[in-house]
Amino acid sequence: MSAEMFDCADPAQRETGIASAISALKGGRLIVMPTDTVYGIGADAFDGEAVAA
Repeated sequence: MSAEMFDCADPAQRETGIASAISALKGGRLIVMPTDTVYGIGADAFDGEAVAA
């Protein structure tokens, strides 16, 4: 599995990054996103395998 990084300060990369994150979530994969203080891990809460990962 590979990781992708997007510079969300760049509007074009932000749009691509959001689309990629949506695709990953729909595919049952996890996403990692920065917040003000920590990194959050996201998954589709209704996908048991993704949540278990």
